[in-house]
Amino acid sequence: MYDIDGVLVDPQLRLRKARESGDFWKAFLDPSLLVLDKPVPSMIERANTDMRAGRPVILVTGRPERLRQATLDELEGFGLDVEGLAALLMRRDGDKRPAWLVKPDLLRAYVEESGISVGEIYEDELKVAEAYLKAFPSAKVYLVSRGAVKPLRRLDSFFG
Repeated sequence: MYDIDGVLVDPQLRLRKARESGDFWKAFLDPSLLVLDKPVPSMIERANTDMRAGRPVILVTGRPERLRQATLDELEGFGLDVEGLAALLMRRDGDKRPAWLVKPDLLRAYVEESGISVGEIYEDELKVAEAYLKAFPSAKVYLVSRGAVKPLRRLDSFFG
């Protein structure tokens, strides 16, 4: 399972533009500003490699459903095999819950419906990654920062 912003896509320029605007979320989620994003080549390649190896690749994002086609177009333009994706899970339009609640809920519902097991999770936000650890205790959760991948460790693993 891969996050999009901060994992497959570097949204730093779009973030900067959104911070300069009068309405951060409106600007950050403006599909016309997706052109400011850059790919994270190592993570795009990792996802494509997983798909070529027959592992289902699920994308879970905090982006709203109304950005589905723009998101697929962006990812395809960055070289991701979007036709090979098992799923692209997006928050419902108007869902204002924080990502650490929304994203694990989206993935949990998909797993229950599809029967797919989650082996690895790549996420850039610590609070969201910690929520995934709780929701999917058998999955390996990794924090990603600018393409660098670091395993997130469970506290209970330190205490045996």
